[in-house]
Formats: sequence, C-alpha cells, structure tokens
Amino acid sequence: MKSKIEQYTEWMENLANDDSHGYQWGGWGPQDYDCGHAVITALEKSGIPVKSRYGASYTGNLKQALLSCGFKDVTSGVNLTTETGLKRGDILLNEANHVAVYIGNGKIVHARSSEGNTQPGDQSGNEIRIQPYFNYPWDCVLRYPETLDYDDTSDADPVNEKTGLVVDGECGPETWAALCKKMPIVKKGSRNWAATALQAMLNYLGADLDADGDCGPLTVKEIKEFQKGRL
Repeated sequence: MKSKIEQYTEWMENLANDDSHGYQWGGWGPQDYDCGHAVITALEKSGIPVKSRYGASYTGNLKQALLSCGFKDVTSGVNLTTETGLKRGDILLNEANHVAVYIGNGKIVHARSSEGNTQPGDQSGNEIRIQPYFNYPWDCVLRYPETLDYDDTSDADPVNEKTGLVVDGECGPETWAALCKKMPIVKKGSRNWAATALQAMLNYLGADLDADGDCGPLTVKEIKEFQKGRL
C-alpha cells in the first residue's frame, strides 16, 4: 500500500506527464490548474484534508492548513540553495506566489505558467512540468511525517504468512472469502449481523429484501436463487 506521500507525489507527476492538463490561473481542474490548486487537489486525493477540513484555497493559506494536517516545518534542516536535506514529497512553499513538490533526484513538479496559451490543456508541454530543483525562493519546506519509507515506491505489497493474504488494503475475492469464514452460518430463522450483511449483498446482486437481520422465507428464497445462479 502506497503512503500518502507517494500518492500525492505520483498524482502531481502524472499530471505533469499528461499534456491534456495545463495551467490556468485560478483553475481547479479537472483539466487545468494553477500551482496551489494542483497541490491542494493532489493532497486531497491522497486523503490529506487540507481543503475539505482546513479550508486551504490558495498558496497564501496553504501553510497553516498543512500544519493542521500534521505536516512539519523542516525548513531549518534544509539548505534551500543546494537542496541538501530535501526528501521526496516535501512541499516547497513561497506563501505569496508559488508552491511545488520535491520529487527526489534533484527535481520538482509544479504548475508553473500558461506559456501564453489560452486553450485548455498543455500545448507546450511545459505548463505543468517536472524540472530540476531551483530556489524560487522558498519561504518554507513542509514535510508529512509518515512512518512509511519516503523512498518506498515499490508496488509489491507484503503477503501475511498467517492469513496468506496480500496486505494491500483492498477487499478482493480472497479477502472476502477469508472474511466469510469468520461469519456464522445464516439459515432460516437466523437473526444476527451476518443475516444483515447477507441481505445487503443479495440486494446488491438484484434481490429486494429488507436488510433487517431476520432470515425469513423471502431471504431463504433469494439465497436459493443465488445458489441456482439466478442472481
């Protein structure tokens, strides 16, 4: 499972690499963005509520929202001229004018300029781009203190030796099957949480039951319909 840092950093990288997205001052997407709105959107999509909970709306109020979300001001530990001390996912902020994300290997990603283009999208390939690091100058560097490794970009998720399940945070067929083994048997007359869950699943497949946790004749009928392959 990728860290929030990796999620918002990759989102910015993908935005820069997709020329259907360009720069527009005040743009909130979904096609064109300005610098602050691109970073705010990336953070929100990774589950960091800088806008939805803390009201970030542009570079000028982004710092306080980041701090409220748990980011730490690590400016004192970074050399802004040489980039020494920067880590992948660091937010580079000039509160008056600009914001970018440091992506490692001496590079940043940011929505920078319309390049004079008035059409949606990025006709020049440079409106939202990845480029070598430079000191804008940045007022501060904000870092999200996750316990996951900042540099862990591996797509491989660990397999738990006890359960045999891939630990990816997704409930696929194998995880569903394992969960079902923990459920009590539901049959006519059952009245429990498992009956409620079963009714909800049958309704998802096309049945029309009250998910009341009472396995009566109608629920039994729909179980049989599923067993016959009719749902």
